[in-house]
Amino acid sequence: LLALLKPSRQKAMTRSLYEEYEQRGMLHQGPMTGYHVLAILLDSYEKQATDLTIEEIYDAAETSYERYLKRNGLQPFDTQGYIDARQAESVSMTTELAYNHWLMSRIAQESRHADQAARWLAGAHNYRNLWDASTEFLLPRLGDEVLRNSGEFGYQESTKWTASYFVPHDVQDLINLHGGREHFADRLHRAFVAGEIVFDNEPVLHYPTLFVSADRPDLTLEHTRKVMNSNYGNTPGGIPGNDDLGSMSSWWALASLGLMPACPGTGEYVLLPTIFDRATLHLESGKTLTIERKGSEKPQQ
Repeated sequence: LLALLKPSRQKAMTRSLYEEYEQRGMLHQGPMTGYHVLAILLDSYEKQATDLTIEEIYDAAETSYERYLKRNGLQPFDTQGYIDARQAESVSMTTELAYNHWLMSRIAQESRHADQAARWLAGAHNYRNLWDASTEFLLPRLGDEVLRNSGEFGYQESTKWTASYFVPHDVQDLINLHGGREHFADRLHRAFVAGEIVFDNEPVLHYPTLFVSADRPDLTLEHTRKVMNSNYGNTPGGIPGNDDLGSMSSWWALASLGLMPACPGTGEYVLLPTIFDRATLHLESGKTLTIERKGSEKPQQ
């Protein structure tokens, strides 16, 4: 949302991140699993909301991510293809590192480091090594043993349901693992209806958009509206979970406009009908972006 409305603020923050790298030799690491500062830098670059060059981003990202993996003993992600169950949050770590590897591949590709791009891309699908076809979940694994009765062990602030759909960088591959679009959409729809997809944390923010890749944009609209109406409100508890520096509230603002970021690092949006008859955004550049709802069918509010 900042990249769209206040790119100057985004530019200042990404410049600050880079200056921290220059001083410390490493980009900032957040408190959770994964190294998602990579997503901030690449997405800002794709949306022209940073004054960093792609070479500066590559230099900082490559050096920092390598050090992050070594300092945290995460080399097995590359050598054996996943983080095993000896680490309590192994599934979440595996899925998020796969996404981080994909981000690194994109950064390397855009900065014309083809060999490094191929190297990082090799780990972008390592979540497959935790896929259990019999249960259709990503499950903890220890050697050849899949821990099917491990409860919520293996997940960071998530469950086997929410973690098993976290492949933002290759939704089609996730659909293929499920056996096709129809079954994928039906299973995810039933998970939303049953309350298995708990919409209260950042990893699930793009989940309503997954239906678009399965040729069911109607379900994207249905579940987006349900989340907006059921999980948000104008009360002291009107934001699901912790707002986390504006993440959860920004989702509602973007959803209300019909601009749904699908995968940070691509600059792409999934478009939905706005809840307004007409919305006008006054951009920092002096230009305006006007979004109008056309047609007779009015989205549920």
